[in-house]
Amino acid sequence: MLPLRLELRNFLAWRDLDSLRLQGLHLVCLSGPNGAGKSSLLDAISWALWGRARGRRAADLLREGSQEMRVQLDFEQDGQVYRVLRQRRRSRGEGSLELFVQDAQGSFIRISEASVRATQGRITRMLRLDFETFVNSAWLQQGRADAFTTRTPAERKQLLAGILDLSLWQRLDASARERLSGLEAQLDLLQTRSGELEADLAQRPALEATLQAAREADAEAQRILDAAAEAARAGEQVPQDLRHVRERLAEARARLQQLDADRKAAAADCERQRERIAAGETLLAQREEIEKGWGALQDARQSDRRLGDSLRRLGDFRAREQTLQNRLRDAREQLDAQAIALRARIEALERELDADAGTALLETRERIAALHAEERERAQLQKDHNRERGQHARLQGINRTLRETMLELRARIDRLEQVTGGICPLCGQPLDEAARSALIEGLQGEGGAQGDRWRANDRRMRELTAAGEQRQARIAQLDDSLRQLQPLLTRAGELQTRADSAAAAGEQLRAARSELAALQARLDGEDYGGELRRQLAALQASRQALGYDSAQHDAAQQQLAQFEDYEQRQTALQIALNTLPEAQKALAAATARSERIQAEQRDTQARADQLERDAERLEHELAAHRSSRQQLGDKRAEAQQTARSLVSAEQELAALENMRARHAELTQRAGLVRAEVGLYRDLRQAFGRDGVPALLIESAIPELEANANELLLRMSDGRLSLQLDTTRERMRGGEIDTLDILIADEQGRRDYELFSGGEAFRIDFALRIALSRLLARRAGAQLRTLFIDEGFGTQDAAGRERLVEAIAAIQDDFDLILVITHIEELRDRFPLQILVEKGADGSRLRRQPG
Repeated sequence: MLPLRLELRNFLAWRDLDSLRLQGLHLVCLSGPNGAGKSSLLDAISWALWGRARGRRAADLLREGSQEMRVQLDFEQDGQVYRVLRQRRRSRGEGSLELFVQDAQGSFIRISEASVRATQGRITRMLRLDFETFVNSAWLQQGRADAFTTRTPAERKQLLAGILDLSLWQRLDASARERLSGLEAQLDLLQTRSGELEADLAQRPALEATLQAAREADAEAQRILDAAAEAARAGEQVPQDLRHVRERLAEARARLQQLDADRKAAAADCERQRERIAAGETLLAQREEIEKGWGALQDARQSDRRLGDSLRRLGDFRAREQTLQNRLRDAREQLDAQAIALRARIEALERELDADAGTALLETRERIAALHAEERERAQLQKDHNRERGQHARLQGINRTLRETMLELRARIDRLEQVTGGICPLCGQPLDEAARSALIEGLQGEGGAQGDRWRANDRRMRELTAAGEQRQARIAQLDDSLRQLQPLLTRAGELQTRADSAAAAGEQLRAARSELAALQARLDGEDYGGELRRQLAALQASRQALGYDSAQHDAAQQQLAQFEDYEQRQTALQIALNTLPEAQKALAAATARSERIQAEQRDTQARADQLERDAERLEHELAAHRSSRQQLGDKRAEAQQTARSLVSAEQELAALENMRARHAELTQRAGLVRAEVGLYRDLRQAFGRDGVPALLIESAIPELEANANELLLRMSDGRLSLQLDTTRERMRGGEIDTLDILIADEQGRRDYELFSGGEAFRIDFALRIALSRLLARRAGAQLRTLFIDEGFGTQDAAGRERLVEAIAAIQDDFDLILVITHIEELRDRFPLQILVEKGADGSRLRRQPG
């Protein structure tokens, strides 16, 4: 992976980074003061590719005060240019990841997967490098130069396995383990089933004896069954004959019931016709009386209809009169309501005549003008306060830098004062007493000048603080006063409205009083509803001309009640005149039908008695037949049981033949599976930790050791060398796998853990560069970039010189080496420098040649 171009937005110290272009660069130094954001650029690269950055959570990478961050990285992999874009929002914690590839025309085409997780997997597979392997080989992180050497021996070996891409052997081992487990389970099942079949085959002699006994029992049962069947066939017709007799008997009984019902219905019909004839003859005897009463009823109905019509017309007159009276009353109530509304309007207008509104409005406007002046004063005070806060922050930052410089000068002076030999502890050059005193005096003078600047800045900061406190006190006073501004503005609006309303109320009051006087005059003179009054007088005259007599109407209604029952008597008389001949004919027919039914009843009863005697005889014969059928069933069940026993014995013997063939087949399959189990056990041993992976690690150790020693000897002037041991003897005998680091110097060979400071860093650096070289040589990862982040502070001048020489010696192994440092004398040793500066709006870049 070779980075080409980096863009940032709101990432850690960077607000906006339009472009960090690395294409065509080879050996670059990224420098600047501590905290400027140098290492953040490498964090941005790792976060863009893997979503991880030096153990920080994604939320911690978002610049303070911003809501969204964005990192875009263009890089080259396997001769193809790709672009990865990763973004995250603070509000919902959501993140997005997009992957693009550059086509022949230079445009980027999106090739992202359906999800962030799937896209991340594609990037990792394409790079053939995960985050952990990257930071432990290609990125020598700030403060983590010992990330490989300080791991436990087992962790070192695991990390080396990751660099060598031994995951294939782990997957093969897992696959072989899974297949072996299935084969062993299959072999156990085959052996268990084969044993069960052997036990079943041992039962053949017993089954053959059982079969012979079953054949003899079946023959005897069949003979007995034939005899019982012959006895049962003799009475097979009895059930059918009995069923036929019972059906005919049921039909006869049902016919008797129907005939009895018909006889009763015919008798009832005769009685009903006799009653109709008697009632008709009675009405014919009263014919003259009924016709006379019917005539009187018709006369009474005619008088009642005439007088009722007059009464209905009288009611219509009264209803219309009441309606006109109601409408006249509504007209007066409407005028009364208008008068009441006018009186209320007059009272409201009299209340609106407010003489004090104008004076209060003038006073309020004067107070508002004074508060506007105070508002302008507050704005100016706040502007001055903000400006001086910026000055205070700038002076505070300068003093922090001055303090660090003075402490560094003090440390250098202390080191010079402790010198007892003739070598400068700062640069390693020869130093006599006069030069040492002059150097100390120069450093003290420089420290005094820095101290004077620090104290002057401190005095100015105190002055700014005191002035700021006074302004804040005045601003607080003005804030208290300005709280009255909004209520006063509202009060002025209300007073203006009241003044405008009072002016309009006077004109409206005079008009309302005039309208009320005119309305009251109409009410007093009843000057309303003229048309209604004329209609009411005409209606009263028509009612008097109608001439309705209620006494005559009462007499007519009494006569109606007296002759009311003649209505029904007249109707009954007409019905009797029409139906009497028909009833006499119906009586004769009903009498003849009753006689025919009684003759059929006697014949049907004789037939039913004979059928009952036949049914009783057949029931006795049926009982005997059922007994013989029961015996036949028992014998048939016994014959079926012996037949089933015979078939079961024959089937079991046939099954034994199949079992013999199945047993031979299982034995053959078990042999094949047993051979395959042995093969996969051998594969597990080859794929396991002590197999091919161990051989690959053993083959890589000499190369890693040689590359590390090449650099370590150069950086230590030939004093230090290292050895990597992959095995260690146990205290109780035998060996264990490990990856120990042993260091040899002029005092002998010691463990790495016994070294510290500059020597430990040189060892760490040499091993890390050797790991990077090893990874670059392996075709799987194609590492083309090396990042070296800080770590030079523990080295003296000679150690730094050797580190620069070592970096120069390995530069041809990588397309890009990016070194990060804040040490100026080290920065100047590189041909190309990119300076990182920190400003109020975030960090920024400035490129300059070395």
